[in-house]
Amino acid sequence: MSLVKDLLDENRILYTDNYYTSIPLAYRLKHRKTNLVGTLRLNRKHLPKDLVTQKLKKGEIIAKETTDGKIGVTKWKDKRLVTTLSTVHSAKKMTAVKTKTGQVIFKPDSVVDYNTGKFINRRQ
Repeated sequence: MSLVKDLLDENRILYTDNYYTSIPLAYRLKHRKTNLVGTLRLNRKHLPKDLVTQKLKKGEIIAKETTDGKIGVTKWKDKRLVTTLSTVHSAKKMTAVKTKTGQVIFKPDSVVDYNTGKFINRRQ
């Protein structure tokens, strides 16, 4: 929280990697009017067991939201397993995206936004 103290309470979106992303952090940031989108490690506390243990095939998705609907966690498999946490996106919403080869695949909105957000922030 000390790293982002100057960014809080301004309705911003923070993009974090799996080192920082957690459900308690998402609640703390949400309380301070700041949203969070980030990749997530599956060994974090407070994650649903069925989401952690579920085996996925390429293109499959499993998503869970908190009972209050403020936080969504999405586990999706493309070439690798990608797990994201978002306080902005619905955990189950997907977007059609063209790959470099021209093939259309469906990705979770949180993954698309994370990839866009981290790229934009790196260039500034």
